[in-house]
Amino acid sequence: NINKYIRYTMIGNFGNFFALSLLFLLSGAALPLLPVQVLLTNILTDIPLLTIATDNVSEEELTRPSRFNVHALMFISLFLGTTTAVFEIMFYVLVRQQSTAFQQTALYVFLTITGLAVILSVRNKDHFWRAPRMPRSMILAFGLVAIASLVATFGQVGRLFSFVPLTWAVTILVALVTLAYLLVLDRIKVWFYSLRIE
Repeated sequence: NINKYIRYTMIGNFGNFFALSLLFLLSGAALPLLPVQVLLTNILTDIPLLTIATDNVSEEELTRPSRFNVHALMFISLFLGTTTAVFEIMFYVLVRQQSTAFQQTALYVFLTITGLAVILSVRNKDHFWRAPRMPRSMILAFGLVAIASLVATFGQVGRLFSFVPLTWAVTILVALVTLAYLLVLDRIKVWFYSLRIE
């Protein structure tokens, strides 16, 4: 479970760093996300990580525990982090015709939801649907964060973070691109571990 936490932190941070840095260079004066919005998505995606200590572990990993391998961690972080960055840039391109506030809101929601997708994927080395059942605490944390990430874009809270309400079309787009991201990320992860680098 400690390895899961480290993998998630490295993959998520690498991907966000690459994507936001590149988007800032490409978008000119407008920030792809405001600092307070980056902070909010980091806080929200950290909530499910608090429950990782209670997560179930597969029988295979119990009988043959993985060692802490710095080189393997850097390789998988680079592979999956790059995949994350590509999807974040691709999503930004899809909403770039909208206003700056709308772009930032959409990208914030996408980063938060894909952050949950990364946690879902790195729970095991096989496909995510073959992972051990999630504990109730983790399921509850996932649900709360998914709901909170959307609720935060409305009303007084939304104005506090400079968000604007998203349209249904963009909300569905977030869901579809996140699903595609999860499937691609998971396939790359399974391929990586099939190489027996770790």
